[in-house]
Amino acid sequence: MAIPAAISGRRLKLPPAGLNRELINEPGRHWRQPRHMRRLSPVGLLVPLLLLILAVPLVVALMRANELFLLRVRGSELVRVRGRIPQKLLDDIGDVIARAGLDAIELRAVIEDGRPKMYASGAEVPRPVRQQLRNVVGQWQVSAIRSGPKARASRLSSPREVS
Repeated sequence: MAIPAAISGRRLKLPPAGLNRELINEPGRHWRQPRHMRRLSPVGLLVPLLLLILAVPLVVALMRANELFLLRVRGSELVRVRGRIPQKLLDDIGDVIARAGLDAIELRAVIEDGRPKMYASGAEVPRPVRQQLRNVVGQWQVSAIRSGPKARASRLSSPREVS
């Protein structure tokens, strides 16, 4: 039978003020702070941070895995940012953009259902122009776009030069 602490002369182990006030007077038992109040160690934070840092490039690579090319229109120039695109396709896209008079947009071609598909972002692109861009890219096979040489930058002609 355990002798109460007050009679045995042992000191009572008390938790810090403001927390669980339950007295623990059994030999070998110590008061433990509740799990939600314990401090996180720097090593404990390092592991999730390291996993997050390693996961970001993987997510970016997975997002770009189906991307054929990315084009950027700035001023009167159509520039290939990444990917491969045959020069003829780049010139055709440049003609559509020049006729529409668009500025400051990005064009991204991706593979969906085994066919190339074009997405435009940036300035407001009218629906007929989006359709023309889809038609131009839709004439090409994915293998022809991927095997095409890296195209040079293309100067957009003004609408008067096109007609």
